[in-house]
Amino acid sequence: MESCHAILSIQRHGRDEDDYLNKRGQQSLLEFIMIFTTWSEPVRRGETILTRVPADVWFHILECFLTMITRSRYYKRGVATLTLVCRYFCMVCQHHLFHVLKYDVAMDYTDSRGYIRQLMWCQHITKRRPGSTALARSLVIRPLLLDHTEILPSLCNLQSLTLKHLVIDDRILETVLGLESLTFLVLHGCIILRAEEHEPLLPICSKKLGYLECFDNDWHPRISTELLFASVAPSLRGLCTNDFMLSSEWLQLLRHSPLEELMVPYPKSAKHRSSLVEFLNIMPTIRKLHLHSTNNTLIDSEGLPGIRDVALPNLSWVSCPSSCLPQLVPGRPLQGIQVETDPQTPTMKDEVPAITESTATVVHLCLSVSQCAEFVMSDIFPALQTLHVYSGRAREAVSHHLLDCGSLFMSALPLAPAVRSYSR
Repeated sequence: MESCHAILSIQRHGRDEDDYLNKRGQQSLLEFIMIFTTWSEPVRRGETILTRVPADVWFHILECFLTMITRSRYYKRGVATLTLVCRYFCMVCQHHLFHVLKYDVAMDYTDSRGYIRQLMWCQHITKRRPGSTALARSLVIRPLLLDHTEILPSLCNLQSLTLKHLVIDDRILETVLGLESLTFLVLHGCIILRAEEHEPLLPICSKKLGYLECFDNDWHPRISTELLFASVAPSLRGLCTNDFMLSSEWLQLLRHSPLEELMVPYPKSAKHRSSLVEFLNIMPTIRKLHLHSTNNTLIDSEGLPGIRDVALPNLSWVSCPSSCLPQLVPGRPLQGIQVETDPQTPTMKDEVPAITESTATVVHLCLSVSQCAEFVMSDIFPALQTLHVYSGRAREAVSHHLLDCGSLFMSALPLAPAVRSYSR
């Protein structure tokens, strides 16, 4: 309210003499000091209490006012603009207010001339070389992105950080890993450049990191290896990645961590499957297990032979190829099942008994249309509350498919009486 009043009082005067503007500017400066003093005190009406404005912020604001008062031509516009943004500017400077920060930049797109572009302020531009039809990618870290990342060490209470589709260097990554309060980190689609004078990434300081997600990143192999040792914390409870070569090395370092959620690709080779089975057999804390597909990993999948019956005693949610169901479902307190299906072999054949042998506590179920037709929900899942039916692979959004279920889906009805949510 105070800032709006200040703008109105400034705009009433129109074009006045320079001396009047100077006097009015001095008066407005005093008004702003009073307003900022009010903002730095406990705020009324139940709002969050802000700490006092730092001294360097005060100096910056005063410099802006002195500049505008000296240049009377820009006085009204400058003061009005500053009045609008001052409170938000101060809030930005209150580092203790930041708990969640997200940098999310759109993916590449091609314009009519064949150029592939991304946002100029933080990304790279791809353009044609002279005399060449090939596109040449020039990776440039924009200055504004550097300015944004330079404030990271001062965000003393930052808990969640998401970096998506950015071009950064390993020094920024080291800064991120050094945030003492960080508990949630997502690196998705980033290009991480290796500095010329590369030094190994330092381990995280606080050991508070609880969730780490790495998907589709492009980085130097040495950086990915160092990230393994730099990010593993005794508090890590969730790990998600689509690179099994990376995740298999992570598994060796996470044997003594209280891991509760694990998302990795379904292993292609028998060696990697054996490594995953060995890890699952000694991790009783895992509650959610996601084995997602990459390319053709679902075709001719062999499941997870070797899982002990006493392993994963707390498993409550599983998302996996149908061939893994016989090893993961029976005898475990599952409440949610999501089945990824190979489009070439949409039926589950012998895997159906694996689901039917599960406990009656299953309340969430995600199946393909053809799979759903193989069940009579009311007989198998009397406690079912949520049913999601998809077409194709489970990772594909249903909105991308026009489902014509007809009698195929109707054969799955009637649903369990307790079903409260159904989507397709």
